Amino acid sequence: MDYILQPEGGLANRTHVILKFILYARKKNLSIKVVWGNQNATSKHVSDGHFLEVFSPLGECNFLDKADAGRIDYQGWGGANYTPTPNDFDDILKQHRDELLESYKLLSPSKITALKVAELQQRIQTFNAVHIRRTDFSRFLKKKGKRETSDDEFDQFILEEKPTPTYLATDNKETQNHFLQTHPSDCFTHQEIEAHEHKNFRNTDLFHAGVDLFTCTAAQKFKGSKHSTFSTLIEKIRQNDK
Repeated sequence: MDYILQPEGGLANRTHVILKFILYARKKNLSIKVVWGNQNATSKHVSDGHFLEVFSPLGECNFLDKADAGRIDYQGWGGANYTPTPNDFDDILKQHRDELLESYKLLSPSKITALKVAELQQRIQTFNAVHIRRTDFSRFLKKKGKRETSDDEFDQFILEEKPTPTYLATDNKETQNHFLQTHPSDCFTHQEIEAHEHKNFRNTDLFHAGVDLFTCTAAQKFKGSKHSTFSTLIEKIRQNDK
């Protein structure tokens, strides 16, 4: 039986949802199909690309266009569901927490993503990484009364880890410029972020996010942004790589 899923939000939110439903489908003998398109994206980069630009195909689900879906059984991103999850969904996830974590092993880079990460690793073989989430996420945390990981905390991490260089993953030109100028000999990135008209959301495209993701997973040490689902995605992949 097919179960058709339309995950919402950014790249990380959607990926977390897909992996949760893959586990659920295993336990319920379902076949997962995923609609990935330009709907309610919290970041413009998601609507500009596809899951398979970042990741290799997942053997346990197929992707289809919304026009071919016919129906949507679940739509949401975990924090805001437009349709409810199945009644036993949460119980099954709780019963199989270890297996859910192992599901992140399914995530491997697409060929083009792997090639770019390999180029960086050839140039700088040993490095640490930070993921600094800002733009819409800063406003979201402020609205929720939560504290974001500060620039000072990332500065301290970079300085304490010298002389090991730190890969900088972030979502906007201003933050990128600040850290590259503050730590010119200790920070590097794979691409300069261009000034973007959509300043309310992350300013990078999907491929840039994918390179950030897998470069951070390859780092010797990693410091992420608290409460960020992208940082959490990196950490879960790294846990499975140990």
